[in-house]
Amino acid sequence: MSHSSKKFHCENRIIWISGGTKGIGAALVAELVAKGNTLYITARSKDALNALEASHPNQVTGLVGDITDLTTMKQHAQIIQEQQGKLDLLILNAGTAEYLDTNKFDSQLFKRVMDVNFLGSMHHLEAALPLLRLSQTRTIVGIGSCAAYTPFSRAEAYGASKAALHYCLNSLRVDLADEGFHVCVVAPGFVKTPLTDKNDFPMPMLLSADVAAQKIIEGIERQKQQVRFPTVFTGFIGLIGGLPSQMRHNIMLKFRKNSENGTQTDGDSA
Repeated sequence: MSHSSKKFHCENRIIWISGGTKGIGAALVAELVAKGNTLYITARSKDALNALEASHPNQVTGLVGDITDLTTMKQHAQIIQEQQGKLDLLILNAGTAEYLDTNKFDSQLFKRVMDVNFLGSMHHLEAALPLLRLSQTRTIVGIGSCAAYTPFSRAEAYGASKAALHYCLNSLRVDLADEGFHVCVVAPGFVKTPLTDKNDFPMPMLLSADVAAQKIIEGIERQKQQVRFPTVFTGFIGLIGGLPSQMRHNIMLKFRKNSENGTQTDGDSA
């Protein structure tokens, strides 16, 4: 089923988002609340969720928990089912980033990043799918990264986790098409969030979380399969990713040496 000519209005919808208390997630929550949606937010900070509920008592329900715990995610889904009976839009947003020091190779770093960015998102998706099937507007949005397009220095774990998310959602778009699902993968460049504030390397074309949220919502409403921003930067990264291996390697080697400290990634944290 093609959705290219259709429009999804992000108004008066039932939405479940992970990591909605900081960064891109918090900006998305602000935009979606303003549009009159009913939001369920899974995050780890009880205080932050309580503050959101107090600010929007009739629109926001905070669900304290960690997406790495499948049992918790299913409990959250049960709450949504009991209160709403369906789910219109799922936003897989929570994420983390850790950079690898090859002199101290740490396989547990990969596990920590994968557990949140990929497996955690799969827990969220497993819990949400039955509720999405009860809606007429079955929409799944995954916040990935343009780091999935090409190998960046020190981003072995982060990039691999986002590449896994991209691949999985792109495959699900095919397998869920007959059920009328729309699946959107978001691939940001640099977005100013508490997570990227920790980066000690240049971040060209840095965007605010508010601008990122607006672009994501615009992409959702236009039923885009992929949302990339800023266009010039993510287009450039995508172009590099499509080059022959040796050319790509030479470019990324220069990129690493120029930035000295690392990689070019985006992330948001639950």
